[in-house]
Amino acid sequence: MNLQQPFLGTQYYRPPFPDNGLWRADMEQMRQTGLDVVQLWVCWGWVEPRPGEFRFDDYDELMETARAAGLGVVLSTIAEIHPFWVPRVIPGATMVNQLGVPIVSSARRECNVGLTPGGCFDHPELRERMELFLSTVAGRYADHPALAAWDIWNETRWTVQSDAYACYCPSTLASFRSWLLRRHGDLDGISAAWKRRYDTIEDVMPGKEPGRPFVDLMEFQAFLQWRAREHLAMRARVFRSAGGDHPVTAHSAFPPTLSGSIDEEMCLARGNDFELAELVDAFGCSQFPAWGGMTPAWQTGSDIELATRFEAAYWAAGAGDAWVSELQGGGICRGFEVYEPVEGDRQARWVWSAISRGIKGAIFWAWRDEVFGYESGGFGIVGNDGRSASRLAALGRLSGALAEHRELLGAYQPDLPEVGVLFSGPAYQLEWAQHGHSESAQASVVGWMTTLERLQLPYRVLDSGHLDGLDSLRLLVLPWPLAIEDQAAARIADWVRAGGHVVTEAELAAYDTLGFYRYGPDRGFAVALGVEHQGRRQLETSPVLSLGPQGGELRSAVLVEALGDTGEVLGTNAAGEPAVVRSAVGAGAVLAIGSFPGQPAARERSAALERLLTTELSRAGVRRAFRFSTDDGEVLQWRTGTDGRGTRLLFVLTQREDTPVTIQPVTIQPVTIQPDPGAGTAAGADLLAVADLLAGADWKVTADGGQVSWSGRTGAAGVAVLSWREA
Repeated sequence: MNLQQPFLGTQYYRPPFPDNGLWRADMEQMRQTGLDVVQLWVCWGWVEPRPGEFRFDDYDELMETARAAGLGVVLSTIAEIHPFWVPRVIPGATMVNQLGVPIVSSARRECNVGLTPGGCFDHPELRERMELFLSTVAGRYADHPALAAWDIWNETRWTVQSDAYACYCPSTLASFRSWLLRRHGDLDGISAAWKRRYDTIEDVMPGKEPGRPFVDLMEFQAFLQWRAREHLAMRARVFRSAGGDHPVTAHSAFPPTLSGSIDEEMCLARGNDFELAELVDAFGCSQFPAWGGMTPAWQTGSDIELATRFEAAYWAAGAGDAWVSELQGGGICRGFEVYEPVEGDRQARWVWSAISRGIKGAIFWAWRDEVFGYESGGFGIVGNDGRSASRLAALGRLSGALAEHRELLGAYQPDLPEVGVLFSGPAYQLEWAQHGHSESAQASVVGWMTTLERLQLPYRVLDSGHLDGLDSLRLLVLPWPLAIEDQAAARIADWVRAGGHVVTEAELAAYDTLGFYRYGPDRGFAVALGVEHQGRRQLETSPVLSLGPQGGELRSAVLVEALGDTGEVLGTNAAGEPAVVRSAVGAGAVLAIGSFPGQPAARERSAALERLLTTELSRAGVRRAFRFSTDDGEVLQWRTGTDGRGTRLLFVLTQREDTPVTIQPVTIQPVTIQPDPGAGTAAGADLLAVADLLAGADWKVTADGGQVSWSGRTGAAGVAVLSWREA
């Protein structure tokens, strides 16, 4: 089974649910519906009930049942749910919170078969026993004919349900101090970097909790980010050593743009997806679009917002494949809170949105409604939210279309965009050090992505530590740019001087990556980009920035920064001070905005921001490939790309079925065709014929004054996939 081509699957077994009397009929129905794979949780706390005693009887039967049904299996190894014996057998592995108190583990709220958070990954014996569990699973199933892939770390979790910040145990402190010594050279290097005077390395402690000195907290967050990468590297090594050519994958809980923090976890403590994805063949994330309140930046129900998550996940996967490793199967229940049901066509549109952005496949969570704990009564594709028949019918249509065009869709790669949005981990970690969350950073990034979606312009997400794609861009947006690595800053400054265009929000490089504040002249990145800091102003006195009679008012957030007037002043604050300034920098240009307009734009459309950005896009030479119109002016989604062999694809998604759409190609090369006599064009005109793969019919092609346009309707899920041959 080739999971580099579009596939659909479902999570099924989180032991001991569902009961084995349901397995055969359920898997037969999965296959009849058109699913390709079934995912099974292999929990350490279930498989090794006594030290050294491994029990796989249920998994052996499940693997054979899946094989008989014609399903591949993705085995998700849950090594972070520890056996109940761990605290007794390895007492020194107990995690410790920021107050120095041992953390008492318990069964996880959605899993009945082990302990969370369990022992500390840094403890040598705990790590050795965990590696033994993983290698035992790998050795048992690596050659099984039903195995399709490994999912080796679920949502990169390690401190779920810790009830406090972790970990401050002796093993982690030793690892943290060793990491600091490598990072800064020696104890004197640490003292110089932290601007302190230490006597011995044992005196160096990680930050305690938000609101305390930034440096201690930012260094510890950076360590935990590094530690997650090292842990995933261990897991990947175990499964690659088992042999076979099955993809080794992992996934995060959120795409990187929403990875600021969750519960009692520090920012990026689960790792940076851009770094983690380098270690595996495919990397994914979880997406539950009809489940509100998961993070402050996570709103319910918006197709556009979901698209920003898919976009971030795709670009974070880098050279590997991107998966949606958990996609909402049915209506959510959280405790006794019941969320909206999930219609089949809407769910199918989620999948098409993901595929249009380069994502290879989706695994739904889950097949049946959950029966344990606070997730009970929800999540199931065949669940009891009143929409299961709708979902099964839509999945049947979806799986049929994917099967029919699997080779073409599997080879599809989205075109490289000319616009980028920067994700800076240090900026997120800086805000967490202050507030214990990264809500402003997240909302700023998502707001700019959402604005580009509304303008119907493709973009990519760049990580400040991975700027390989920078040279393909014409314009780069810097949301919440308070802390950016010096190396990244130098790279971006060189790119601007060579002709690139930057749009930056306020407080550019106001802090270094250890959290120390810089005076205006010391902000080397800002100085290099011609941005002059003249001081912070209270937001309440400048709730909007005036862009003049034609530009309108730009909504602000957090604070207002007064800027120097050495460039072209486009906007001012309430005191009349420059607050939006455009400057030439070498062959490029910088538009500095003295606030954070991305945040309000994440929740409410901003005409002023769209006008301002549209002007900068034009000045940067960003080209529009298409112009779209619908009968009601709806903002639709689209992406285009190629299979690398001369076929081009254009995905068009609307939020309702059978929507009339007119498309005008702008930058693509037309070919000479024999037009439909009813189209009202002369024979031999330069037109471009396009076929809808899903409807099995051509769209109408017309020409008016040399302008070619296509017109047709989106299908049952509000989706059309248009195809043509390149000239």
